Amino acid sequence: MDAIPTDMTPRPLRAEEVPLIAPLLRQTNAEVSDIELEADLRRSQASWPSLQLVVDVEGRLAGLVAGRVDSKDPTLGWSDDLVVEVDFRGRGLGDALIDAQLDAFRGLGCVRVRGLSPQSLVAQVSFFERHGFRVIAEERAHHLWGVREGETLFVTERRL
Repeated sequence: MDAIPTDMTPRPLRAEEVPLIAPLLRQTNAEVSDIELEADLRRSQASWPSLQLVVDVEGRLAGLVAGRVDSKDPTLGWSDDLVVEVDFRGRGLGDALIDAQLDAFRGLGCVRVRGLSPQSLVAQVSFFERHGFRVIAEERAHHLWGVREGETLFVTERRL
């Protein structure tokens, strides 16, 4: 794949950009309001600023990857959401975002990163597999924020 042009290099999300990019998270979060999405992203950005990354294209915020460190295991990271605006897909932005986030997890001392992909977004599984993740479990969603109750979840993991 060609290198990502420098104007499309992921960078940390700035606090003032949260309301602009949070609505993009509707693509990966079922039945969650914009207000809740923004509040959750603000909490993540305040706690782990190096894990909330955006990419600018043509003067617009074109993509976001959000993540967190596990509250019980500081060596485990969670890549929670990776979204790219429809108009900018196919340009390698998702690849650049996940690669930059994996580097950020390493910098925080994580040795593993996990993701949850609901059945409704099953294409995410192959994306993560292309980036060295593997499916380690299938579960049913039970009271999980942003995922429909009972939906099949694919848990993926990558060692760093």
